Amino acid sequence: MNQEQENQTRAEWTKFGVLTGILFVVVLVVALVRPLIFGRIVPLVMGEGLTLPTPPAAELPPKTPTEIPEETVPPATEPAADPAPADPTATPTIHAVQPGETINAIARQYNVGVADIVARNNLTNPNLIKAGDILIIPTP
Repeated sequence: MNQEQENQTRAEWTKFGVLTGILFVVVLVVALVRPLIFGRIVPLVMGEGLTLPTPPAAELPPKTPTEIPEETVPPATEPAADPAPADPTATPTIHAVQPGETINAIARQYNVGVADIVARNNLTNPNLIKAGDILIIPTP
């Protein structure tokens, strides 16, 4: 082997050694940060177990329910002395109140009276429904 071939061979081995060292360092770093990646970053990206710190109660803004002007809600009326018998096979509908919904809009959506919804859900003030409330909608 001549001098030039020996230098090429040495250079190739040097490159191989450097690349092997870099690969070793990368594997070592990944192994060390694996708990961070799979314990915190992946669940955060996937939205699993996401908990936000809760400020003390004094810092929480007051909850503001969706209010309906009084004139838009008809007063609850007493049922007639002899109401029509309910259909025993009819099942009521469950409705989750969405942001911005009003009791009147929900009643129109299901074609039932506001008073029926108020009575079925024992609402003390139908003007104070809020997003996330669950209402049982009686069958019309």
